[in-house]
Amino acid sequence: MHKEAIYYLSEKLIAICAEREVEYIADLISNGTLLDVETAKRLADDCKVMRANLTIDGMGETHNKRRILVSGGDSYDTIMKNIEDCAEVLNTVVRINVDKDNADEIENFTKYLIDEKKWLLNPSFYLAFVDDYAESCLIDKSTCVPIEQIAEMSHRYERAVYASNRNTVTGTFFPRRKATYCGGECTLSYVAVYRNT
Repeated sequence: MHKEAIYYLSEKLIAICAEREVEYIADLISNGTLLDVETAKRLADDCKVMRANLTIDGMGETHNKRRILVSGGDSYDTIMKNIEDCAEVLNTVVRINVDKDNADEIENFTKYLIDEKKWLLNPSFYLAFVDDYAESCLIDKSTCVPIEQIAEMSHRYERAVYASNRNTVTGTFFPRRKATYCGGECTLSYVAVYRNT
């Protein structure tokens, strides 16, 4: 909504990084409504945006009930077009928000995105289960998908993506190698020292 602010701040941050010989790259999170191809090109060329993370709330009818444009119109078709247009310019990742109200359609939506839209590498997509992560969160806990159903849905999603192109998900199944001098340097690592007495 505030493209000029993004252009202005990017210019300043890029200049600061250039002065200090620091590489600058950026990602963008958006609902995708205003992210047309011209905007994507400017973000990539002038603002060094490498990836766009866009969100959608399920299939068209469900999505349009939740995300109504200021004009009162539907946003689904606009966002879907912008996702595909942006993928020609930016690495595009789509987050599909999942809760109890749209959980029943996610398997069909996943198949549609894989089989008809061919969304696997760019754009790629993943399921994001809505949850009340903090006390300040306004999410009603009763709308969240139970953990057992999350595991089942995630498994079906991974199998569908794997069946279509195994290379898109194999990297998420196994830990990646990382060069380090000591495990104690890694986030979430614990090193125990035992001494013989």
